[in-house]
Amino acid sequence: MTARRLPQQVGQPPAAGPPVAAVLSHAFWLRRFGGDQSVIGKDVELGNGRARIVGVLAPGFELLLPPRVNAESAPEMWTAARIDVDTANRNNVLYRVIGRLKPGASVGQAQIQTDHIAADLRQHFPIKQTSGLYFHVVPMFDDLVSDVAADESCR
Repeated sequence: MTARRLPQQVGQPPAAGPPVAAVLSHAFWLRRFGGDQSVIGKDVELGNGRARIVGVLAPGFELLLPPRVNAESAPEMWTAARIDVDTANRNNVLYRVIGRLKPGASVGQAQIQTDHIAADLRQHFPIKQTSGLYFHVVPMFDDLVSDVAADESCR
């Protein structure tokens, strides 16, 4: 998900194309919407389209990412990225997908399911840019400390 501009209005009539999913920070939800639970499922207008509010993060939520990611750790709103698979460069590695494993699921099981998704995408979009498409599942902690763990001089 990527951080976006703040919404201007809520509950607008549908514009062209479906809205992207949006998750609000708890502080923003309280400040902008007064903690109103009825905003869940409503659309907000952004400077570049619409987003549908699908949830609110826990109070104090902060996403810890390695410094090389250069992303804000506590944006007011996260939105799903909409990618045009017909024109997108599939060699682009700027996107990170963050998820929570289902209780009892292992990283290995998640990798197997992710491999199936990548294979399905390669089959449905058999162009040169897709031929090497794969996804690597990494526990967030491992990714977070990878720079430090790789630098032996820090020991």
